[in-house]
Amino acid sequence: MRPSVDIYLDELRRALAQDFAPQLPTLFEQSALARHAILLGAVTEEFDRAVSRRIEENRALRSLFADAVETILDSDLRSRLLAACETEDLSFKVRDLDESNCGLRNLLIELHEQV
Repeated sequence: MRPSVDIYLDELRRALAQDFAPQLPTLFEQSALARHAILLGAVTEEFDRAVSRRIEENRALRSLFADAVETILDSDLRSRLLAACETEDLSFKVRDLDESNCGLRNLLIELHEQV
């Protein structure tokens, strides 16, 4: 059996909220652990869609650059936009996709300044 991260995180969230939080001696401690359980639910949701969301955004930025390249007069920016259009995400690790996205967003800021 291969463990499923989302199932494990959801079970941990449930255990924190329902099994452990009520056992704590003070309402403050119970609330704190329940808050962590809620955050763990958000992490589980983000884990499920993290790669998809990043790939979609990177693809959309490259498409936007392709559409904008003809209207840009600055040759340096135009060449970097063209280069960015030709890139692709070769790794589907979130860290690598975030690094690519950061570069694309910085280029988007430059494009925005230009227009």
